[in-house]
Amino acid sequence: MNPPSLARITSSRLFAAVQGTPVLHLDVMTAGFRERYVYSIRLELWQAVRLVRDPSAQALAVTWFAPQLIGMVTKESLFTLRQTVRSTVDEFVRDCRAAAA
Repeated sequence: MNPPSLARITSSRLFAAVQGTPVLHLDVMTAGFRERYVYSIRLELWQAVRLVRDPSAQALAVTWFAPQLIGMVTKESLFTLRQTVRSTVDEFVRDCRAAAA
């Protein structure tokens, strides 16, 4: 079975699906070399935005992001990346709750 093509998802269908069209994008990259792993973790919230001068013009834009984390771990401590990702997501949750209060 082939995955659905992103070309079939139009921006109008995406914007109509959920108010604000929130997309939480988590990007975790690793590269191993000699028993060590370099990593990069990035978390961003994308939402629909409108232009003040033309409210009919809309696009997706980053409205929240955590500072990108870059580091290195040994093969034995590679599991700690999961906790680092959790901490980053927890930061997002705290900020969302604070914004809603």
